[in-house]
Amino acid sequence: MNGIPFRIAKISIDDFSFDNQFEACSDVSLEIVSSFSFGVDMKDYIIKCDGEYQYLFNEEIILLLKISTFFEIEKEAFNDFYNSKRDFSINKDFLRHMATISVGTARGVIFAKSENTQIANIVLPPINLMEAIKDDFIIPNTEIQK
Repeated sequence: MNGIPFRIAKISIDDFSFDNQFEACSDVSLEIVSSFSFGVDMKDYIIKCDGEYQYLFNEEIILLLKISTFFEIEKEAFNDFYNSKRDFSINKDFLRHMATISVGTARGVIFAKSENTQIANIVLPPINLMEAIKDDFIIPNTEIQK
């Protein structure tokens, strides 16, 4: 993960909805579910981290956010993701680093879009990315970009 030059190229809110009538109380049993997936644009040296966040109350979705964060990787560093078998392989530690940025972004989006409602009082908690992202991202037998 160290030494991979990148920048956040774009953030896209793909879906956002919440129940603005929801009234939180101290004994609320709320479940927060998150998931992550990744994609690559080989031509533009972009790695995309998709995050989905759901707040569930009594098994009903009271908040849904789908957000994509696009990371532009410096060309030489991007080409370093290729291994000797021509697989494009991103180490899970770097995936977690990108997901950490995505989670922080999601936390801000949720707060800003639900401000002045009860949902805004339910701050997206820290997410254990060691549990959420356990494997490297591999695209087998891929051609190296020129």
